[in-house]
Amino acid sequence: AYLNQFLLFNPTWLEYFKNINDSTDFTKFFAFSNLLNLRRLVSKFQYEYLLFSGADINKLRDIFGEKMTRALGVTMNTDNFLDFDTEFYSAGYSRARMFERQLATFLERKFGLNWWKNKKVGEFLSTYYRNARKYNAEEILKEMGIGDSLDFDFYYRWNVSKLRDKNF
Repeated sequence: AYLNQFLLFNPTWLEYFKNINDSTDFTKFFAFSNLLNLRRLVSKFQYEYLLFSGADINKLRDIFGEKMTRALGVTMNTDNFLDFDTEFYSAGYSRARMFERQLATFLERKFGLNWWKNKKVGEFLSTYYRNARKYNAEEILKEMGIGDSLDFDFYYRWNVSKLRDKNF
């Protein structure tokens, strides 16, 4: 889903569909948002891990506030400290973001910057999507020849490079 959702921030896509020739500010915001959101997701996972590990219920509000405030750099309202997912969606979303970036980069290299216009991409991806959740991200990356694991450093470096790039 992120592969399609994040096309909205692809400069080539924006120029083609929206005739936006300079999306630098928009895509820099996207890179910043990616990094901030990843910090939030990782902190939420850490909090949920503590929650399900038997942390003192009387300290959960403070723990939530500390983790989220440290991650986001602003004092967080702690009213929703019991808003959590029992399946650790925060970890899944973090993994999905890293997978999207590795996959999108692979598609750009294999099919070009306009990979989203190429019908062969649909055929290529359908061989993996057809199996739904049969394989995890690492198995798909390995099968595609992209790597053996999700690469946090790659995700981080890619986003930071976009923040620094004057011509994204």
